Amino acid sequence: MAVTANDIGKTLVSGQLVPATIAGSTAGGRILQLSLDSSLYTKTSLGEVSNIASILPGHLVSALITAVVPSGLNLKVCGFFDGTIDLAHLNLKGEDIDEKYKIGKKVSSCLRLD
Repeated sequence: MAVTANDIGKTLVSGQLVPATIAGSTAGGRILQLSLDSSLYTKTSLGEVSNIASILPGHLVSALITAVVPSGLNLKVCGFFDGTIDLAHLNLKGEDIDEKYKIGKKVSSCLRLD
């Protein structure tokens, strides 16, 4: 695949990770067509998975809010494990956490391991 710096807005370096979305496949799934359109990969999230090995750091996932606490949110990620979002990552802009986030609401979250 030929990718230019204009495709992602910066100079590419050998071995660099480039966020992309699979746009299609040919030759029986042996050749993949990738899209570098950020509007696609920032809105595509995992909603269901077949096993826990399918979930990797960096994936955008759908998570269920299980508790709203003063330090942030407690979540259930894809029904497999619990997670948290710290208050600093919620971008509340002066809003009250209890008003903006409710128990049972689904939110998109990018997985990070600590």
